[in-house]
Amino acid sequence: GLPHARRIDDLTRATSRTDRARRVRALLDKARDLATPPARLAPRGGSDQPGYGIHQASIPVPAKPEGHTLNDLLLGALHLAIAGWNVEQGTACRRISVLMPVNLRPPEWKTEVVTNFVSETRVSTTPADRRTPQALLDAVSSQTSRIKDGESAALMELLSRTARFPLWMKQPLSPFLWITGNRLVDTAVLSNLGALDDVELPGFGAEAGDVVGMWFSAPARMPCGLSLGAVSAAGALHLAFRYRYPLWGPAAAAAFADRFVIELGVLEREVA
Repeated sequence: GLPHARRIDDLTRATSRTDRARRVRALLDKARDLATPPARLAPRGGSDQPGYGIHQASIPVPAKPEGHTLNDLLLGALHLAIAGWNVEQGTACRRISVLMPVNLRPPEWKTEVVTNFVSETRVSTTPADRRTPQALLDAVSSQTSRIKDGESAALMELLSRTARFPLWMKQPLSPFLWITGNRLVDTAVLSNLGALDDVELPGFGAEAGDVVGMWFSAPARMPCGLSLGAVSAAGALHLAFRYRYPLWGPAAAAAFADRFVIELGVLEREVA
């Protein structure tokens, strides 16, 4: 059989009746997302050019408000920036949904094994959630807390069970996938690598000098079109806004990045 580090069933299986009930509720909550399509970022200055553009920015690492994480701040600022951007462009913005990766590795080897034990989950907010900075962070942190408690493993467990179905059972289901349209495609993607200050940064020789920044980004297909990659390294928070050309031009991406940084500062100050 597979070694423990490769058995996804062991990582996702519910361990108690309470855990099972929590996972059922989580799946029902996610199913409700189909009732309200996520907001779409308003386009500005885009073109028919294929591929991505990337706008980079570096700022001081924000101070975390009590009871919240840096990831909560990044999620909150991204939700506020999207809402403000759409209002500025005259585009409706109801439910905003941001997709983010989740590490499924157990605590004892959370950073030690390089594998595909990463799931993706969404954090959503409504206009009511975004009425004040504190309300927004509370809405975001309540969802990220549930995710940390194993909510994301619910879908993985479901998928691991359906993987056992024979092909003849799964094939008839594929034509029904079109019914969801783009309701399961999120507004944007956020991927935060965390702090790398304790990790030796790559070097390029004495003549090149020290590495002072590090950026990365993940893909985002249309109609999502925007992925934000964040990493703390060399004493700063490095942000990469990766956008599809049909969505924005370089000037629009820069304007959105400026808005994001402003909203991040608002959350940092008003909820401190």
